[in-house]
Amino acid sequence: MKEITHNDWIQLSESKQNQLVAELSGWKDCVSQTGITPDPNHPSRNMPHRRSWRIVYPNYVKDLNGMHEAEKTLSPQERHMFKGELDYMFNGDVLASFSASAIKRAEAFVIVKTRNAI
Repeated sequence: MKEITHNDWIQLSESKQNQLVAELSGWKDCVSQTGITPDPNHPSRNMPHRRSWRIVYPNYVKDLNGMHEAEKTLSPQERHMFKGELDYMFNGDVLASFSASAIKRAEAFVIVKTRNAI
């Protein structure tokens, strides 16, 4: 995967931002919605009494709990880089980086994960 920079991140749609966080935190074959939805491709879709379900990933750019789960996938080295990236975003203001919004945390997460993947 190509390294994502701040300029790349701000040009992505919210849906693409969420998808990147999901993929980089280990989700596979995921759906970009919130909640649980019927799987339209399952053979039982035409049977009214049976349903198949897909679990979808969180809305990372708006959900701090979701970002907390994504951040758990960071290695110790990546956690250090993640904190440094947040500090950089807030010009070294530790309090501001500590209380960063979900979208800022998602941006730092993607930047660190894609930088590390190269």
